[in-house]
Order: sequence, then structure tokens, then C-alpha cells
Amino acid sequence: MTLEHRQELYRRVFLHNPDGAKVLEDLASLFYDVDVFVKGQDGVTETAYKAGRRSAVGFIMAMTSQPMEQHDDN
Repeated sequence: MTLEHRQELYRRVFLHNPDGAKVLEDLASLFYDVDVFVKGQDGVTETAYKAGRRSAVGFIMAMTSQPMEQHDDN
């Protein structure tokens, strides 16, 4: 799948579909627009876990935004 095709697919699901847009908004409020850093004994593990969730939502947001440069690793 080309980068352009992948971006169009994400846009159709998350931007052009009202339910998809609501899901993306919900994912962003739960996992993206939150603090990821946790102090304490389990802080490193919990921070990595939260950062991973945030990164996944960030990827979806990036795929639905303006055209991106194509990289060799797609």
C-alpha cells in the first residue's frame, strides 16, 4: 500500500465518517491530550506505556493531516 493510499484510507475512516471523527476525538482525549510522565517506582514502565498509546493516536492524527513526505520504510 502506498503512503498516499494509506493516508486517504485513514482520512475516509477518521475524518470523512462522522463516527470515525468521534472515535478519533475520543481517542485523543483519552490517550493523546494527557500527561504521559509518571513518577515513582513504576514510573518508567508506566511512562513508556502511556507514551506508546499517545504515539499510536499521534500516528493516526498524522496520517489524517496534510500530505507527508514518503520514506523508504513504508
